[in-house]
Amino acid sequence: MVNYDRFVIDEGRHEPQFVIDEDASTAAGEAQHRALCSCGRLPPHRPDTPQQAWEAYAAHARRCLGPAARPASRVSLGMRVALLFLGCMVLWGAGWAGAVSVANTLDLAGGADLAVRAAGPLVGFASAGLLMVAMRRFIAPTRADV
Repeated sequence: MVNYDRFVIDEGRHEPQFVIDEDASTAAGEAQHRALCSCGRLPPHRPDTPQQAWEAYAAHARRCLGPAARPASRVSLGMRVALLFLGCMVLWGAGWAGAVSVANTLDLAGGADLAVRAAGPLVGFASAGLLMVAMRRFIAPTRADV
């Protein structure tokens, strides 16, 4: 069997499908397998054994899911990750500072004060998570957009 990383391949756009080609099977006298991809862009190939169908699909997946064809960024990966971390910390800090400011401005006490002060860092963490999701393709572009 072809060695492949199922998590990388099965990311929603490139799900493998293997079928038996009835016309080729009838002509050859035995089952002939053909690989299909959910993206619909797998180049046509001659059906044959299941192993060869996997190989045809794996070549397609490597081509589509390999490194992006875009030019390399001028900023190193480590610097991009550090900037993302810094952005996340700024969002968390802004959430915390905003919560403290709101609690002090409204002169809250007791449970309301605790709730507002606890909600601030949670909002900051949620904002940082959304930032990470939004910046994923810019931080480490490893897949071609097909």
